[in-house]
Amino acid sequence: MKKYSAALLAVLLTAYSYSQKVTVQLSGLQSRGGFEWQILDNELLPVASGQDFFKADSIAFGLEENSRFFLEISVTDSLYDDTILLRLYVNSEPVLLIRSNLDPGDYFYPFYTGVRTRQVKVTGGTDADISEFPWQ
Repeated sequence: MKKYSAALLAVLLTAYSYSQKVTVQLSGLQSRGGFEWQILDNELLPVASGQDFFKADSIAFGLEENSRFFLEISVTDSLYDDTILLRLYVNSEPVLLIRSNLDPGDYFYPFYTGVRTRQVKVTGGTDADISEFPWQ
C-alpha cells in the first residue's frame, strides 16, 4: 500500500510542478479602507486574500494558467468618491478595474487567467479582391 501512495504522490507533485502559472497583480490596495478582498477559485474556495499579505499598495502572486477565478470584494463602508478602488492585471495585461462607488455588500468579479496569443501580421502583402484567390 505504501508503494502505491508514494507513486501517487510523485505523480501529483510532478503534475503540479508542470502546471503553468501566470502572474496576477493587484494594485490600489492601500488607497482607501472600508473593504476587504479575496481571490476565489472556480469552486469558490479562497486562493488568496488581503489578510495573506502585508499592507502594501500593490502585490503580485501566481495563479494557474487557463483557469477561471473570482475577485470578491466585501465593502463595509460606503465609498462614494468614485475613484479607482482596485486594478487587477494578469501577466501585466489589465483585466479588471473596480471603481469605488460601491454600496456596502459583497461583489464578485469573474476573470480568466488565459494567456493572450500574439497576432500574426502580414509583411509585404498587397491588397486583393476576395475573388482573386479563391483557394485561400
